[in-house]
Order: sequence, then structure tokens, then C-alpha cells
Amino acid sequence: MKKAQWHRIFSPVIPPAKLKARILARVSELERAHARVRAGIFGLIAAASAVLLVPLAQYTFAQFYASGFASYLSLLISDQGLVITYWREFVLSLVESLPSIALLMLLPVAAALVWALRGALRSVRIAYA
Repeated sequence: MKKAQWHRIFSPVIPPAKLKARILARVSELERAHARVRAGIFGLIAAASAVLLVPLAQYTFAQFYASGFASYLSLLISDQGLVITYWREFVLSLVESLPSIALLMLLPVAAALVWALRGALRSVRIAYA
């Protein structure tokens, strides 16, 4: 085909006057709605993590005292010379008395709380900016 025929078949389309502005406004509106939904979901995750964090923290602190970890820490403060002399045995005793199961339950919940709060704040900033 000749160039003139292509131009006749595929003539340029002139968009309406404020089409770009309306499209960008709609996209912005949808982004804000999506951000409000994300903020709500992150808020629910943060609330659930905060509720779980309280009994887990109590359990972890109880395990710290039950395992003798607090006694080793008080020894660190009261008799530093002994700790410096026998530092290897002291570190091994600290690690051995560390309530690892309680910490393994507490740390992911605390990390989920921080992650959810961060996500909620970002989403709120987008949704209500």
C-alpha cells in the first residue's frame, strides 16, 4: 500500500481535552483506596501482634528469671573481675541459660509488629496525603 492509503486508514485520533487529567485523577483515587485497604490490613496485623506480644513478653521475662539468666547478668554487674577471668565459661553459661524457646516465640511477633506498623504508616501517608 502507498503511504497515503495508510494515513487514510490510520488517521490520528485526537483525545478529548482533559482525558489525561481525568485518567491521572482516577489512578490517584484508586491508589488511595488501595492504600486505605492496605492500612486496614496492616492495622489488624499490628493489633494482633500487639495482643500476642504482651503474654509472650511476660512468658519470656518469667523464663529469664526461672532459667537463672538474670543471676548471671547480676554477676556480670557485681563481680566483673571474675567475669573477665573466666569469660569463656561465663559466656557459655549465659548462652546455656538463655531461654531460647521463649525468645524464638517473642522475636517473630515483635518483628511482625514493627513490620505491620511500618506498612500501616506508609499506607496511611499515601491514603490521606
